[in-house]
Amino acid sequence: MEKLAEVEVYVLLFGGVGIALFLAVGIVLSLVLYQRKVIIKNQQILQIQNAYQKDLLQATLVSEEQARARIARDLHDEVGATLSTTKLYLSQLKGSHEIAHTQDLAKKADDLVNRTIQNIRLISKDLSPAVLTTLGLVDAIQELFAHVSASQVVRANCTCEGALPRFDAVKELMLYRIVQELTNNSLKHAQAKNLLLTLRYVASHTLHVSYTDDGKGFRMEEKKKGMSGLGLKNIESRADILGGKLNFTSKENEGVRFEIEITL
Repeated sequence: MEKLAEVEVYVLLFGGVGIALFLAVGIVLSLVLYQRKVIIKNQQILQIQNAYQKDLLQATLVSEEQARARIARDLHDEVGATLSTTKLYLSQLKGSHEIAHTQDLAKKADDLVNRTIQNIRLISKDLSPAVLTTLGLVDAIQELFAHVSASQVVRANCTCEGALPRFDAVKELMLYRIVQELTNNSLKHAQAKNLLLTLRYVASHTLHVSYTDDGKGFRMEEKKKGMSGLGLKNIESRADILGGKLNFTSKENEGVRFEIEITL
């Protein structure tokens, strides 16, 4: 009986040890599998972030190339053609002996030179608005909106809450480009009639930008599927470079709302 009892004790002892080892191995394997899942998940998140950053960078590069192409086209089509015509008038002046004809050619040449100067100013202004450099973001946006409203087709209004100070010139230009892109989208694609921009500066050195239009809007699910287009990617890219938070909402035939928060 004693030997039988001793055997039962050993059986229970080894059985308990075996179960404990089995549980320990199970826990270790579970931890290993969990860690592997976490690592895989982190890798997937990193891949998504890298892909997103790559898309933003590509959008920025494409935007820059488009800007260069547009400038080259403007210089070729507007300035180049005008200067060629001016040169033709000047060459005719050399062989002209009639005063009336000479004066007519001189006037045409002078008009073309003035037009060329105006075109160059417009191109230069589009590249770097002088009012942005001298007076700041608010005045530059108000000037932009004044030009839009001057068409009497679209009403654009900009309001500023709080005394917005001058800040880094690169950030000011980035924000101006964002507003410019939003405005262009509203005019070219959304067929909006009213644009409203609100800049709200708070004491924590945070700038809240709110932009709305009453255009035809879009389906949010299409944007989430990657059908955002270059314009939205440009806005996302610039907001990301500024370290800002960007949110937007829209519904078909109900316009859009963009909210941007940036720490200056």
